[in-house]
Amino acid sequence: MMEDEVKTGGEADMAAELERKGFKNYASMEENREDAEIEIRRYEKEGYVRRISLQEGRQQYKDGTISRLGLVLKEKEGGEKKRRVVIDLRRSGGNSKSSLPEKLVLPRPVDVMRMLKEMNARWPSRKPDDGVEFAVVDVMDAFTTLPLHREEHRHALAPSTQEGQLLLFQALLFGYRTAPLLYSRFASMIARLLQSGMDPKMACHQVYLDDSLWTLMGSLEERSSSLAMVLYTMMALKVKIALHKGERAAHVTWVGVRFSLPDKDTLVVGLPVKFLEETKAILESWSGKGMGSLKELRSLAGKTAWLSNILPRARWVTAVLYAVMKSTEAEEDKIKKDGRVKKGLFAVNRLESARRWLVAFVDAAMARPMRKISISTKNQMEVRLCCDASPEGLGAVLVINGSPVCALASPVDDYDVELLAIEKGASSSQGVLEALCLLVALKHWRKRFTGHTVTLDAQSDSMVALALSQRLAASTPTLNWLGAEMSLALEEAGIEVFRSVHIPGKANVEADHLSRPSSWSKVKLPPALEPLAASIETPAVRDKDYYHLPGPTTDASLWGAAATSTGSCGTWESVI
Repeated sequence: MMEDEVKTGGEADMAAELERKGFKNYASMEENREDAEIEIRRYEKEGYVRRISLQEGRQQYKDGTISRLGLVLKEKEGGEKKRRVVIDLRRSGGNSKSSLPEKLVLPRPVDVMRMLKEMNARWPSRKPDDGVEFAVVDVMDAFTTLPLHREEHRHALAPSTQEGQLLLFQALLFGYRTAPLLYSRFASMIARLLQSGMDPKMACHQVYLDDSLWTLMGSLEERSSSLAMVLYTMMALKVKIALHKGERAAHVTWVGVRFSLPDKDTLVVGLPVKFLEETKAILESWSGKGMGSLKELRSLAGKTAWLSNILPRARWVTAVLYAVMKSTEAEEDKIKKDGRVKKGLFAVNRLESARRWLVAFVDAAMARPMRKISISTKNQMEVRLCCDASPEGLGAVLVINGSPVCALASPVDDYDVELLAIEKGASSSQGVLEALCLLVALKHWRKRFTGHTVTLDAQSDSMVALALSQRLAASTPTLNWLGAEMSLALEEAGIEVFRSVHIPGKANVEADHLSRPSSWSKVKLPPALEPLAASIETPAVRDKDYYHLPGPTTDASLWGAAATSTGSCGTWESVI
């Protein structure tokens, strides 16, 4: 957008905007009038929009909102153009007049994995000719499926592609703040209706806004029958299906992720490597910079929001990016002491910790671009990390299928004390050391998990450590840093599902014993540890090369220490 366009949005009275000379759509519409007109005429034909005169607009909708339009043009591989009209109700003030009472929760690749496992569990025995496949069903003009209430028409006006006219949108469009939520309510209703008519062991699905992924099992005839029921029901409900975008195969792409079924017991998930590389390039371009482009930050926040649906552990970074963006936009209107306003820029150090973490996280993700996941319900490993810490040491036991197979013990040394900013030998350090113990156990045994589909249970008597393992962020710099390191360790180990289990301190006998080396000569070894007594392992030395990220004592402001003049730690309020 041009700077003058940003300054003169539709926040003023609509009649005044119409009187003002030169009020028109964004350059993407004005410079591509032929493509814009093609799309607007299609909308007219479908009843999504109608043209009205300026006089009618002034008379009937003088208290309404007029917003500029933008045009998104994409050229497909075959040379065909994809056109999308977006109405800018954010800058016009229209979205501020709407209410958004709910937050969307969209499915992730891990939900597809769980769905397949549940279907396998429901169907333990199959016939020789039974197979499994995916079907992607895409809805055409999804948002415009829903009409606007007449009372809202006054807030859905835009300059026309022709002189002397206004466009009045009568259906939801890209740019409406509430459009994703309203359409998702409708899509959820359709999804429940369709699923209620299916045998769940033969057909199940996930819905991502207008894009559905069905998993079909059974003979070819049964799978075809299930898919036909889906398509005919949606057509009967007047939901338009983009048949040319549909896929039906054992290998499909859904929400940017490649899913493959090489056999009935295996799912292969392919990450979007190009997308990850682009994200990393933006992050690395900010290294060492004082200020960065707010436009680029907005783009990156959108990318990480999408990425967190694939890799959920990136969610906290998205919160930090949006917090920095929001606070920067709020500050743009404040005049600096020297009389200048730094428009469109943000202070990079406000998200330095998130930037460094995300670079390391993307590297870890790209090291495993193809994830092989077992969807069989047979011979599944039950893995537990039983951890405990005392002011003098760390102790952990690796339990597989109910049997202890490894144990480790490690003293708390001077480097730990300095790095974690704790008091040596004091009980006040307990929560931090319990979290450190969980991180050390993950890093020490991660090679045992790599290449296997593992649901890992973290067992501890510390609520601090267990809460951190789930949120990967906390209210103190040290715990924030440990959470960031923990998420990287989980990604490196390929742990898809990580659960926390609280155990009373008195019951955590083995790990407790290992964490107190000063009492080994006085206290009898717990029976469960007797087979491992001669092979208790010692983790790698914890020094500056042991961790991925600079610790909280290196630069406490990175991890949410007291606020500075740059406001660098206010961002943590969005994730704790």
